[in-house]
This record gives sequence, structure tokens and C-alpha cells, in this order.
Amino acid sequence: MGINQIQKVGLAVFKEKILMARSGRNAEIFYTLGGKVEASESDEECVVREVREEASTEITPGSLRFLREFTAAAHDKPNTNIVLKLYTASLVSEPMPANEVVELAYLDTTSSEKYFSELSRKVFHWLHKNDYIN
Repeated sequence: MGINQIQKVGLAVFKEKILMARSGRNAEIFYTLGGKVEASESDEECVVREVREEASTEITPGSLRFLREFTAAAHDKPNTNIVLKLYTASLVSEPMPANEVVELAYLDTTSSEKYFSELSRKVFHWLHKNDYIN
């Protein structure tokens, strides 16, 4: 049996070199804003939709920029990898948790690793190495 691949996009939002992350219902793991790309939408359209759905805000027009693609084992999904295309952008207003998002928090490399999936660890390591976060 092969490894399944799930294509996702994520948005890295920074505040004073700390990354905004979100958690969902019944989860202690934090992720970037974002989700699965629907068949009829581009990566960019997905990021805009997910930010609206998860954080009740919009992306500042013209600020969306691709950072890097990451691949790692999915958290709690055997034989599955997540392929995440990570973007960054500024937001037009302060984000507020919405829909399945329970909490928005700002995390950096001093935050406890218990909050990170394998994919989150890769993202945080790269963001730190490239001076996006502390």
C-alpha cells in the first residue's frame, strides 16, 4: 500500500517575529491558517477562503507571497503525507477564531514542541533558520 498525499496551503502571519497558529476542536496541535485546496480553486483562492473561514478577516490585497513547500507525515493519519505550500501575507484586521478554529495563538521556537506536528516542526525550523521568527 502506497503513501497517500494530501495537498494543502497554509498562511504564515507574523507579529514581531512570532508566528500566528491555530488549533481546532479536540486538538492541542497548532497549525498555520489554511487547508485543502478544492478542485475548482487555485492555491491563492484557497488561502483567501481559509483565512476568511478560520480567522474572520481578509488578506491585504497584493500582500500574498509564496514562501516554500513542505512535506511531512500527517498527524494522526497513518500512511499519509501532507504537502503544504506555505505563503505569507498581511491581514486587513485582527484575526478572530471562527468555525472549526478554537484558538489563535502566537508561537515561536521557545514554544513547547508538544504543540507541533512533524510538519509544524519543519515549518518552524525553516522559519527560524530564515529569520522569520525568533
